[in-house]
Amino acid sequence: MIHILFNGVRWTDMALILNRVAVGMFIMFSGYHKLFDAGRHRVFADELRSLHVPAVGINQWLPLVEFSAGAAVVIVALGLLVIILIATVTLMAQPDLQMIISAMSRRLVAGPKNAVVCRLPTNRTPPRAGP
Repeated sequence: MIHILFNGVRWTDMALILNRVAVGMFIMFSGYHKLFDAGRHRVFADELRSLHVPAVGINQWLPLVEFSAGAAVVIVALGLLVIILIATVTLMAQPDLQMIISAMSRRLVAGPKNAVVCRLPTNRTPPRAGP
């Protein structure tokens, strides 16, 4: 995720966010139909009974977790999308900020000027092939 800070948002990142929205919607709709459609809820409860699942009275409401988790995934993904759009508009409106971020990213990648680099000794000879 840190690469987004320095390199910006690419189409792959947008595709992943839209994919998260699609998967979250699928999970949310699956739970929604088991919860709020009386016919499907009845079929789901009957299937739990036929499979001898204990505590059907409680377990028939487990699609509430499915619905809530799907809704949470959608909300978080859409929130990321909104944050990306606001950051993009803000960055485009302030070219000076764009230069500062670019300079900071180059400095972080290059490191400090007086950095000490430790090198391992290279006095090893390569192994010989054959006798």
